[in-house]
Amino acid sequence: MFRDKYRQQITWGITVFILLFMAIACYFLFLRWGNVVKGWNTISGILAPVSFGLIIAYLLDSLVSAFIHLFERIPLPARANKARWGKVYRALSIVASEVIFVLVIALLISSIIPQIIDSLMTIISNIDTYAANLEAWSTPLLEDYPAVLPALLRLAMRIKESSFCTLAQALRLMFPAQMRGERIRNKTREVVVLTCDRTIGAQLVASQARAPKRAQVLAALLESESDETPVEALRQKLGECRQPLMALCKMGFARIEEREALRSPYGAMERLAGQDPTLTAQQEQVLSALLPAVEAGKGAFLLYGVTGSGKTEVFIRAVRRCAQLGRTAIVLVPEIALTPQMVMWFRSRFGED
Repeated sequence: MFRDKYRQQITWGITVFILLFMAIACYFLFLRWGNVVKGWNTISGILAPVSFGLIIAYLLDSLVSAFIHLFERIPLPARANKARWGKVYRALSIVASEVIFVLVIALLISSIIPQIIDSLMTIISNIDTYAANLEAWSTPLLEDYPAVLPALLRLAMRIKESSFCTLAQALRLMFPAQMRGERIRNKTREVVVLTCDRTIGAQLVASQARAPKRAQVLAALLESESDETPVEALRQKLGECRQPLMALCKMGFARIEEREALRSPYGAMERLAGQDPTLTAQQEQVLSALLPAVEAGKGAFLLYGVTGSGKTEVFIRAVRRCAQLGRTAIVLVPEIALTPQMVMWFRSRFGED
């Protein structure tokens, strides 16, 4: 009676319970798939010996039964105790099965161990080749510099503590958008490495009368102060020279290698050579109070002036004084649209520093 009265409520309750159970199961299966796999590996590692034992017991049981049937075919005397002989047969069958099992294992080991020894000897004899291949594979993956500098790492830790975000979210701000999307690859350039002695190279230049272009390329390589010359520099100096360059590589006098080319944050921005302008009376007045404070390492100033009044020149002189004292300075730009212009001004006065 009670069940008929609340049948609908019971049905809804069971449905909600099943949905919750399925949602929890999906959560652990999909969102926590790594934990599920880890748990399964742990359980399988525990049950593996038990499974192997059951398989071996099953095989041995079948072998024991076969031996028992074989022994039962042996005729017994009329007065023999069949129950007693049955125990004897079972004991003999177990011993014979274990002997056969041991022999099979020994046969497998005797056939596998030599192959394992041969494989180990092959690995040991070729260890230098394997090490060279591993080094060639791993070297491009390693950078000579960290992706996040220590100062940026400390800044990310401060952002994490003050903004209640995760460290991963803070570190994400330290990478350009293109790098976060893995859309940036290492930029490389081809360089020519001179592999011959310069004296021999000079003699070869004199002997290349029938190959003047090859002689020009080799001469350009010899004129370079470094043993590495960018291919693009040769092309700009001599024009198209790929074919004579490859001929020199085949002759063993040079080789072409790839080197990582660091990107410039300034891109194609032109660098203008700038000179210090003559300061106005107001600028000199401001700097007379600002520079002593910079030298003392303390003080705060609010510089007020309309657009074009010369505030940037005051900043440049203050930053220069900091650099002369062996210190560093940070210039904050109030509007991102002004960044290219500000960078151009500072590069014209400070160069690449």
